[in-house]
Amino acid sequence: MTRPAQKVEQGWLALNPDDKRLAVNAQNRICHIYDIFNGDEVLQLRDHVGSVMSAAWSADGQTLVTGGYDKRVMIYRARQRRERAADSEATPTK
Repeated sequence: MTRPAQKVEQGWLALNPDDKRLAVNAQNRICHIYDIFNGDEVLQLRDHVGSVMSAAWSADGQTLVTGGYDKRVMIYRARQRRERAADSEATPTK
């Protein structure tokens, strides 16, 4: 993973390696993805039950991984999503 999220006052930011998309969180359970060029929100990732605390993009920019207080790590790929439990108590729902 490259370019880990940078902590900001309201949450965090993670810039995609191709510098086209920005993942943003305002300390809630939603990860917002914005188009850097026009500022439009292109996607809301609402799979976490608790607050999303971190994010990182893959080197090719095709995968975003988020981690949250719900003890889940979510892996988002173009046209595909999956979840991995962070511990044995968290059960995948997808």
